[in-house]
Amino acid sequence: MRLIDKVLVIWCAVSVAFWVFYALVSGKLVPFIIYYPLWLGVVGTLIWRHRVAVRARLTRWRAPDAVKFLLLAFGAVLSEEVIATLANHVPEGFSPGLFALRIGQFWALNVFTFFGFSVGWLILTRVLDFTDREVFYLGGLFGLYAEKVIFALPASPAFFLFDFCPTMFTYGLIITPALLSRSNRPAGRRLHAALKYPLTYLVIFACSIPAVLLLVALRERFPAMFPPVSMVPL
Repeated sequence: MRLIDKVLVIWCAVSVAFWVFYALVSGKLVPFIIYYPLWLGVVGTLIWRHRVAVRARLTRWRAPDAVKFLLLAFGAVLSEEVIATLANHVPEGFSPGLFALRIGQFWALNVFTFFGFSVGWLILTRVLDFTDREVFYLGGLFGLYAEKVIFALPASPAFFLFDFCPTMFTYGLIITPALLSRSNRPAGRRLHAALKYPLTYLVIFACSIPAVLLLVALRERFPAMFPPVSMVPL
């Protein structure tokens, strides 16, 4: 692990601790205090510690590479959304029936919102040469845009300071299982970072547009299929 990676991991832990402290002091049950400890603290730690064994199992899985990649990418999204649903539902007052309904709603929403992210990375990692580290951090930086964290910087620098790192790690972790499934096939085309990185986001955005447009139309016509706008604005 490089020095910058260690610094970011430490700052991520500090940021999660800050949100827990903030909730205790303010008395506000913010979703962050449930979501980040479970998704990053538990799931992220387990995957990191067992990454070698996980990679070995996934690469031995006899399925087409593209199928494995997409199943794992969307599987990670659905798994993450169970935790996200719990974090957003608890402030409502926990109810098993409503919780189950919310899981279905969050799944429906995020199959669309993560479509471009998942399919885009499938295309990119098959065409261009990426290291695991590049995918993790480029995916994480995309999360700052997708979750609108970057837009909070001018109005609320403190929020950005304590949320940018957990958000980056959240998105990096979502793509990690798919990333670990890549077989040792010939690397894709090598491009300079100045070309490769902008192209990465162009591909993800291009893949996202049809799914997001369809989501907007469906959410307007069938709002009960998705979480309330007050809970998850698009």
